[in-house]
Amino acid sequence: MNGLILPGTGIAVDVFNIKGRRKNFVHFLTHLHGDHTVGLTSTWSKTIYCSEITALLLVNKFQLPSHLISVLYLNQETTVQLGRHGNMTVTALDANHCPGAVMFYFQGSFGRILYTGDFRVSEHLLQDCGYLSGKIDRLYIDNTFCNPKCNFPSREESMNEMVRIIKEHPRHDVYIGVYNLGKEDMLAKLSDIFSERIHVLPERYKICEILFPRDYLSQTFTTSNMSLWSRIFAVPRYQINTKMIRDRNNSSPTIAIIPTAIFTGCSKPYAHKNLIYEVPYSDHSSYPELMKFVAMLRPVVVYPIVNTRRGPYGEDFSDRIDMQCFNKFLSPKPVNSVAITGWDPSTVCGVTYPAPNNVVTSGLSLDYIVWKNARRRRKLRYQELERKRRKKGIYYTDEILPNDERSDSGQSMQQMAHIINTGSGQNMQQMAQIINTGSGQSKQQMAPSYHTGQIMQQMADIINTGSGQTDGLYDQHW
Repeated sequence: MNGLILPGTGIAVDVFNIKGRRKNFVHFLTHLHGDHTVGLTSTWSKTIYCSEITALLLVNKFQLPSHLISVLYLNQETTVQLGRHGNMTVTALDANHCPGAVMFYFQGSFGRILYTGDFRVSEHLLQDCGYLSGKIDRLYIDNTFCNPKCNFPSREESMNEMVRIIKEHPRHDVYIGVYNLGKEDMLAKLSDIFSERIHVLPERYKICEILFPRDYLSQTFTTSNMSLWSRIFAVPRYQINTKMIRDRNNSSPTIAIIPTAIFTGCSKPYAHKNLIYEVPYSDHSSYPELMKFVAMLRPVVVYPIVNTRRGPYGEDFSDRIDMQCFNKFLSPKPVNSVAITGWDPSTVCGVTYPAPNNVVTSGLSLDYIVWKNARRRRKLRYQELERKRRKKGIYYTDEILPNDERSDSGQSMQQMAHIINTGSGQNMQQMAQIINTGSGQSKQQMAPSYHTGQIMQQMADIINTGSGQTDGLYDQHW
């Protein structure tokens, strides 16, 4: 899952499976790739802000009702209500990634934030974002290829390489491995160059119906399997392997092309395989492009969006999370603020950890070293927790609602304390009823008690003081 809850804002970008205390996030969707829609189903019931094309694809894929989708038009500033936290403005910018993909520029009491989502830097994109230079407090960036080894050619150069490969095999069927959404424009260009229709699956053809005019669509794509119509096939990426190519060649000459840069900077499983060609045609920014982008914007601090530490076939991608490579391009930091480079623990627990007032971060005092080591251990602890949670496709948050936005927890907690102090056996059912209607505590946490003496008294004390720290008590005894 590649999405984040932006700390201190009430904004959730590409996050739809949230568990925790806070329920009133404003949801934004950068694009419709599967790793950005985890938790989104046809039963979704909250407003989603997205681009016009993504809105059409949402209705087509998830059958969401139109009143739940709020369209953000490119380069237009829109005011969005943040509940009782006031208003903010958001501007959608073209991300040059896949159909409907956008970046979000947020402005509000929390400052100025640019969230790129997945994006590919181009001259046109740099022109669109030029006015943001020096106006970004927090930049959340697509760090998929944030490594000096990840230097690959432009889309135009990669397209020329694909054309060369296909021309060298004029009598071969060509299978191109692509994901469910994206690279439709690449396929259309190949059709124009070779004057051939591209065979696609019915699901992709429906997407193309949204993206292209009807007359052009019928001349460019087809769902027919007859070789008379096409020799170029767009198939799911996972279908391309040596066995598949070997089987196809038993009936007719066949080659395959994998247009991806995901293996750049690591071992390439298909680099030396006969009849399977890997072309680094990418919808993500290369390392030099990322450097150029950040150098132009000069944000105060940069955070990674992708926290994946393992790449294809177990490759170690942990170095791509480190954002220190951008330090030389950053604007001066605000006074009394501490940026944790490479990872933000507040995205997990909703808590920030400022430096002690008496610590000078530029020195090497003992107090500073102790504080820095403690922060490092805390960061590693939350990183491991975050990895396990995201593996399950769940985003946990401990951001707490203001008092006026909570449920009537105070009165319910007092009722529970009274019941516990006066007896526990027959009143446990009353406790369960209060829990279900009042404080919102987990039923699992309030499991029936088989020890009524000291433990129940501890519960009463905790509830009466309003500390809300019952989790550890139940973990200890149940």
